[in-house]
Amino acid sequence: MENKKDEIVKKIYYTLNNVQNLSNEEIKKNYEEISDFIKTLPENKRGAFSWEHCVEPLCMIVNGIFYEDECKATIEKMRNAINEKNLEDLTAHVDVDKFLNEGYDEVIDELAINCEKFHKMYPHDLLFKFGSTALRFYNEKFRSIHLGFVKRTMNAYFDKNLVPPKSFTAHPIDFCGVELGKLLKALHFEIKKVSVETGRVIADVKIFGDNSSYGKMWGSLDFKFEFVMEGENLKLNRILNVRELVAPVLDMAETFWPSEWDLGIKF
Repeated sequence: MENKKDEIVKKIYYTLNNVQNLSNEEIKKNYEEISDFIKTLPENKRGAFSWEHCVEPLCMIVNGIFYEDECKATIEKMRNAINEKNLEDLTAHVDVDKFLNEGYDEVIDELAINCEKFHKMYPHDLLFKFGSTALRFYNEKFRSIHLGFVKRTMNAYFDKNLVPPKSFTAHPIDFCGVELGKLLKALHFEIKKVSVETGRVIADVKIFGDNSSYGKMWGSLDFKFEFVMEGENLKLNRILNVRELVAPVLDMAETFWPSEWDLGIKF
């Protein structure tokens, strides 16, 4: 027993001192072995295993690994739901209405704050011609139409029975749903980093395009996704760096959106 105790103590300190060098699987395996051994000891024999200095730090590390793994798994499930056009599965991991509504408001605020700059960059775009106050008024007036267009386009994409229309003018929503599918097919992602903080998990994700026309249009953008626990599951809550993404996404729209795709929303 003493030999085993010495071995476990060494394993605790070895694991704590080599967190950066050990794989997540190695850390979890060591933690399970340590925990299983401590459970076999009477409480009055656990003095060598100070909770505060040994077990608690290791437990926190393992919890961090759990949330990191859970976050990566959730992102993978969301990707599969999108690829398989399974809206029900997707909504299990994100409140779509909340996500779109909050994101829309943050985007509009960023556009208004930088209205003058964007007008100089895109003088042909009437959205920026009349100043930030007019921009905010316009988007407040048409907020439900804009969000409705986004949601209907998303629903068109997820409709597995959708028959692609021959042109944009024939059925704008369905046409945009098909084009959304082409864009999504051209995109890939790489999880760069996962950080566990109190009450949330933050994933730094690089989303980049392939060699198709849509892939080249997209290029590469870095997203910071915030996930929060709801019950026993992680759910995507919001994009933390929306404001950083507005300018490059706006440039895509200004550069690549065909003039004939007129949505019919005028000043």
